Amino acid sequence: SICNHSKRVQHRHVLIPLLERLFRQRTRDEWLQITEEYSASNNGGAETALFPHGPIRSVPEAFACEQALHRDMVMEVEHPELVEPIRLPGVPVKYNSNIQASSLFDHEDISIPAGNKSDLLRMIPPPMLGEHTQEILHDVLDMSYDEIRELEIEGAISCWKRATEKEFDENMQR
Repeated sequence: SICNHSKRVQHRHVLIPLLERLFRQRTRDEWLQITEEYSASNNGGAETALFPHGPIRSVPEAFACEQALHRDMVMEVEHPELVEPIRLPGVPVKYNSNIQASSLFDHEDISIPAGNKSDLLRMIPPPMLGEHTQEILHDVLDMSYDEIRELEIEGAISCWKRATEKEFDENMQR
């Protein structure tokens, strides 16, 4: 029997290949309708699902999902290097607004307001591709400016904005 979670996990080696073959026979929306109808007709019409199910959404669908928008799971972040704000997934854990965000984080370079952790994350845009390449190669692999520059010339790495040797030395001494 696979009527509960532990049984489904125990028999997943058999269950997953069977379900993969079965699910290829219909579209996502067809399966969602079938599972919702089955759940409602076999659960006395209760709102609670008889078994866990739901659609797997594409990124644009997930960002447009009413529940994701309601839970503030889509954030628009201003980025200093980009003209338009970028849309990112929000923070899944929501904190009580009475909690001081400054008590949750310890980062000397960021001024942290009281309130929701989501507010803090909205203020920090993600790095550009290659923005921290030089710092990581230097700090983690102890590579010199010349070694990093050689990798960039060879096309093995990419740096968003390559620092001059002088800037590199100044930044690495911080």
